Amino acid sequence: EKRVASAGPTALDGPGMASRLAQEFTGERFRSYLQEPFVIGLVLGSPLPKASEGAAKAFLRDVAVFLKNVEGAFARYARDARVETPAATHPVVVLIFETREDFVNYAAAETSGDEDIAKRVAGFYSKLTNILAIRLEECRTFDTPLHEAIHQQVYVRKILQRLAPIPTWFDEGLATGFEANGGKINVGPGKISVRYANQALESQSVDWAQLLGGDEAFRAAATVDGAYGQAWGLHWLLVTRYKSEYAAYMRLLGQKKPLQEYLPEQRQADLQQAFGDKLAEMQAQFPALL
Repeated sequence: EKRVASAGPTALDGPGMASRLAQEFTGERFRSYLQEPFVIGLVLGSPLPKASEGAAKAFLRDVAVFLKNVEGAFARYARDARVETPAATHPVVVLIFETREDFVNYAAAETSGDEDIAKRVAGFYSKLTNILAIRLEECRTFDTPLHEAIHQQVYVRKILQRLAPIPTWFDEGLATGFEANGGKINVGPGKISVRYANQALESQSVDWAQLLGGDEAFRAAATVDGAYGQAWGLHWLLVTRYKSEYAAYMRLLGQKKPLQEYLPEQRQADLQQAFGDKLAEMQAQFPALL
């Protein structure tokens, strides 16, 4: 009969978030490291011997350096793309799981609840919780952590709103533009990714009309590789050749609200508003330019 808005919860700071995570995962199996705005947590498979504490802290420090590199690379991309990126306003949480079992249990609980799917996942960023979770073994190359950390940066920097209906080609095309060389990041969306460029040029199963019209190509095993390659290619072309249109389109997507309905005709109208009638021209010139 009546609803009254009350004050929201008090936001946690970095130490407060670390303390809450330690309670969730139990203190004896949890270690944390703070490097503003990041709160990095290591979920151990068993209690850590005292002699290994130094190694655990050194590892977390290395992860913190990597995440600051991600933050810097993302800021450079945003400046080049003429997109405003306000600083993170809350702790940015990254969880690293030592054991496969703990990661699978966490992933299943936080996503679909399907352990068979969780077993095939190397890491993921949750738009619901705003937490990035990865397996410890993925920190050898940082490939998967980088991809998911870029997703996290997009939303914690408020370029796009979490749970808004963002087209998958844009979300994944942006993340695939970054590649890691160990802990360093020397490729951004404006540079050539040999892996994804080859996927884009070789793909016969997906065209841009499918990507721009819907997200189905990313859900089918027969088309998913081609979809990622084409999403990377479309993003690369926009960032390098159509900067003003790209920035205008990102601003349109940034206005989308969480859980907002986004009908196909609205999706096409936004593309038309940002790019006019250039899409056919873009696809025609793309292979030669690449």
